[in-house]
Amino acid sequence: CTPSGGPLGAGVAATISPVFSFAVSRPTGRLCDQFGHRKVVVPGALILATSVFLRAAFMSDNASYWTRFAVPSALTGAGLGILIPSIQSGAVK
Repeated sequence: CTPSGGPLGAGVAATISPVFSFAVSRPTGRLCDQFGHRKVVVPGALILATSVFLRAAFMSDNASYWTRFAVPSALTGAGLGILIPSIQSGAVK
């Protein structure tokens, strides 16, 4: 399930989720201030649920790396990057 490249390729593949999480977490705060926490949490949860569904749907031996791991990992990172900051800031308010 890892891309070619041995341990380095596996390490690069494992950074997909944190990179996407980092990329979307900063604008999430501004979106929460502008639209409210509930309107941001729901799409984040849907993105995360979609990533879990895709991981389950594409678990086969003939699936490529991109459909089996990379795309669901990117969606997991984006969903968590939206959910965690908005839930934490909503709990403080």
